Amino acid sequence: MRILVEPSDIILRNAGDSAMLIVALRRLRGEFPEARITVLTQDEETLRAYAPDVEPLSARGRNTWAADLLLLNHLRRLPPPLVTAMRGIGHRLRRHAPGFVRALLRVRGRFRGEVAQYLSAVETSDLVVVGGGGGLTDAFAGYALAFLETLELALERGKPVALMGQGVGPIESAQLRRRTRSVLRRADLIALREDLASRPLLRALAIAEENVVTTGDDAIELAYERRPPAFGAGIGVNVRVAGYAGVSLEDAQSIRSVVAAAAQRLGGPIVPIPISRYEIDSDFATLQEMFPDAALPEPSAFDVAKAIDLAGRCRIVVAGSYHAAVFALSIGVPAVCIASSPYYVDKFNGLAAQFGAGCHVELLHAPDFTTRLERAIDAAWAEAETIRPRLLEAAARQIDAGREAYRRLRAIVNTSNKTHHTR
Repeated sequence: MRILVEPSDIILRNAGDSAMLIVALRRLRGEFPEARITVLTQDEETLRAYAPDVEPLSARGRNTWAADLLLLNHLRRLPPPLVTAMRGIGHRLRRHAPGFVRALLRVRGRFRGEVAQYLSAVETSDLVVVGGGGGLTDAFAGYALAFLETLELALERGKPVALMGQGVGPIESAQLRRRTRSVLRRADLIALREDLASRPLLRALAIAEENVVTTGDDAIELAYERRPPAFGAGIGVNVRVAGYAGVSLEDAQSIRSVVAAAAQRLGGPIVPIPISRYEIDSDFATLQEMFPDAALPEPSAFDVAKAIDLAGRCRIVVAGSYHAAVFALSIGVPAVCIASSPYYVDKFNGLAAQFGAGCHVELLHAPDFTTRLERAIDAAWAEAETIRPRLLEAAARQIDAGREAYRRLRAIVNTSNKTHHTR
């Protein structure tokens, strides 16, 4: 049996995305012990370190196949409606004239071996899985359209398709809504990491309810397994400075002031917890700017286990990135989540709904944000010991739901095989 996995991070520079992938691959291996599992990636070395029993496949082939065929990257000044129309033409060509697309790519010198390998991997797969992630949203439209391309290729070849541990939305783009609706309506299973925002969006897109389950985030399992036996004493901090988060360096400095005052008031050391080591949204750079005297780990040597263990040194975590909060809550540590953009508001509110008490969400640009953040930090600190059992129970419940969703994949594959043999 062959399984093709589309991860949420093909470069593996985000501890949260890596944690989701590790758990997804482990669960797939548990359900299909003899399967040949192939993972799209641009970092074979890191992938092999996390999962030595899988086969890496260069994501360049997928990227080339899904790229704009009509040189739209060089036509950014065209009116948006014309760009959208041209993208639609490119999509229809891939769907209905793949031979022409191959010829066009050859002429442009881009039909390398990676494209052929990618198309072969889709063609020969028995199951295509999207690992946990939150990329199906306007904020990451390019990535979303690329992995939807993989799913559509698979579906048109009669392959079963499953999306696991997903956060979906917000999606306002008409093009992305159409593509999402077209592909997800045909998916065999969609496992959501939260109900609050993702499920209503899927209902609005007319996705069949019987194919949708809610499991929580796949990364919960990895953090839960590394939970410390007792509380730490620190105040963990992560701030994501990025356009999609709606947070600036100036915002980060205002957060720093509140956290520093709380550390002095409560007597807990500040523990920076980086999650992303991408250059464009590096938590390392942000945290170093916020806390110049802090001893941050070396980014190149940083991995998932180190991020979780940093959270384990804390009594509470102030989280500006989603997985800093996931790691904290999953080991029983309360999280104070700072949200600004609609994308992060949905993520954090959904996470709070999954864990209940112990997850506080504060809006960065609320008029009384500083006061509210101070109160939330004090409340989380005071409740930490009593709330821990409830957080761990919520984590265990979501882990069970996630494992059950992966068990459903066996029936899906068996049904697909029977249908194929009947034909």
